[in-house]
Amino acid sequence: MRLSLNVAATGTDGLLADQRAHTLDLAFVGVPSTRIPGLHVHGLATFQPRLLVPAGHPLASAPSVSPAAVADEPFVGLSPATGSAAEAFLALVDAHVVRRDRC
Repeated sequence: MRLSLNVAATGTDGLLADQRAHTLDLAFVGVPSTRIPGLHVHGLATFQPRLLVPAGHPLASAPSVSPAAVADEPFVGLSPATGSAAEAFLALVDAHVVRRDRC
């Protein structure tokens, strides 16, 4: 058996398209749903978004941070085409937080 691992610059959307086109045997993706038309999805792990802040930031020493605590912070995040970004976005939506993207 030969296994080749690659990172896709096209993100989750590109991997899903490659799966549908039968040009990719399997893909590890972060998607917010277990139902994707035309594909079989098997959960391997639960996504837990992580907040990164620089040392000295007011939230750096907090033992935990709620989504509401970051509501007024500017965001720099992953490409919207990635599953991780979609998961993080949905976590904020569930908490009724509207993000302000910095770039």
